Amino acid sequence: RRRRHLCREVMGRAICAGGLLLPLTVSGELSHAEGVISSFDASTRWRIVSLDPVIYGWALGELRLFSDAFCSPEAELTGKVVAEAPEDESGALVVSFEASGSYGASQPANAFDGMPWTEWRAECFSCEPGEAWLGVTFSEAVHVRCIQLLQWGEDEYRTTSVSLQRWEAPTNDGTAGFWERVLRGSDLDSGRGETV
Repeated sequence: RRRRHLCREVMGRAICAGGLLLPLTVSGELSHAEGVISSFDASTRWRIVSLDPVIYGWALGELRLFSDAFCSPEAELTGKVVAEAPEDESGALVVSFEASGSYGASQPANAFDGMPWTEWRAECFSCEPGEAWLGVTFSEAVHVRCIQLLQWGEDEYRTTSVSLQRWEAPTNDGTAGFWERVLRGSDLDSGRGETV
C-alpha cells in the first residue's frame, strides 16, 4: 500500500508529502501547508470528496476511516459501524451513511460493509470536481486522521485526488455550518487499497 497525502497531524506536528515536518499552531491548524484548511477537531460528520472530474461516475468499493495518523487496525472507526440502529451493545459507534447521490442499487452503505466486491457509485454520470462525495455520521464526535479507500474502474471511473472533510456545526451566534478540509490525497489509483 502506498501512502498518498499532502499533510497530516502527528504528535503536534504536520507531516507532509516528502517527509516535511511543519509545526502546528496552538489551535491545531497547519501553519504553512498549502491546500489544507484543517484543525483536526472531532466531528460527528465526515465525508470524502472527489476533487477531479470523473466521466462515468465515481465508484468506491471500500472506504475506511481511522482515528490515528497511521491507519492502525485498532484505530479503525468504520469497522465499528451499525447502520440505522439506535445503539449497539458492543459499544460500537452507530452511524448513518450519506452521499451526493447513488446510482441504482449501489448505496453508500456498500462502501462500508467490508466486502470490496460491493460498491457505492456516484449518481452523477459526468461528475464535476467536488460534486461526488460519500459521507458518514457518527453518534458522537470522533477524530479522523487517516483514510483507506478502494476505487473500482480505470480512468473514467476513478479520481486521482480526494479531500477528507469534517462538518463544523452551526454555532449559537448564527454562524452557518460548513465543510472543512482535513486531508488531501493525490496520485490515487484504482483496483488496490490506497491510504491517505
